[in-house]
Amino acid sequence: VDTRSRFTLFTLPATLVVLLSDAGKWEQAVEAYTAVITDPSVANSHWFVDMVGNRMERAREQLTEEAYQVAEQYGREGELFAVLGRLEQEIGSWAVAPC
Repeated sequence: VDTRSRFTLFTLPATLVVLLSDAGKWEQAVEAYTAVITDPSVANSHWFVDMVGNRMERAREQLTEEAYQVAEQYGREGELFAVLGRLEQEIGSWAVAPC
């Protein structure tokens, strides 16, 4: 994320959405999805939609309409890489220290 590379837009967003949704962090998954889907290279990527589309359908089932809309708003606020970086750090905070 710190490099702000285009490569990051092809690898990190799908990973973030998958990890967040699989952990039941539906609001954050919607934030990540909303933040990146505005980028034309991501929005036109069939691979990205194939990877995360079903998770966004599941997020709609899990969240109230209001909660979904709020998560979308958070995803639109701020600069794209700042949103992705914040969400990436949240995932990093879940890591368990080795024994």
